[in-house]
Amino acid sequence: MIHFGNDYHRLAHPRVLEAIAEADGAYAGYGADELCATAAERIRTACQAPNAEVHFMVGGTQANATIIAHRLRPWEGVIAADSGHIATHETGAIEHTGHKVITLPNQLGKITAAQVRACMEEYRASGVEEHMPEPTLVYITQPTEFGTAYSRANAQAQRIAEAFRAAGIDMLFDSPTNQQFALLTREQEEKLSQDFACQFFEEHEGLRVVRFCTAWSTEEGDVDKLCAAISALK
Repeated sequence: MIHFGNDYHRLAHPRVLEAIAEADGAYAGYGADELCATAAERIRTACQAPNAEVHFMVGGTQANATIIAHRLRPWEGVIAADSGHIATHETGAIEHTGHKVITLPNQLGKITAAQVRACMEEYRASGVEEHMPEPTLVYITQPTEFGTAYSRANAQAQRIAEAFRAAGIDMLFDSPTNQQFALLTREQEEKLSQDFACQFFEEHEGLRVVRFCTAWSTEEGDVDKLCAAISALK
């Protein structure tokens, strides 16, 4: 049978097995040997966290449950996409530790900053906070269960979309990507086009669909200026 169910149906890569076979000497194990120390240092370097403590776990479920239980107080919960691994494939491991998994509808496996903000605001405005788990931590996977990925450009684009909504301007649709399509009047488009390059796509119900696209090179300061200009359209 040829397996495509997940990425661990086969044994370790031959080079990994060779390295294990070639390792000489006795090792204390439990993370207290030279090989683990070397691996930990490489992890710290990759994470740009030279003072971080590195603890090796036997699997992803154990890592998720341990970190979430450590981070949260007993009354707190963790936000996740409804497709997230902790919500669908870890057999209740997180909630077994006493922490509610608060799910949000996913968009191709991802959740947005706007969704997280709305979840927080709903909790604070509920009037019954003492009876509800407090959303305190956000769980994301990179890449997601759908194979999509969060990126800096996508986060910047979400800020732009939020600025339009805050100004009372609708989007053509909710986009989790680095491209956002605002529904503008011709006057609004012309005003923004004085300082910002954007692209007209089509007419939609009497409004103009204008695309705003971010990239890896988009600077936060430029996003700040655009959001301020959008806010001035109110």
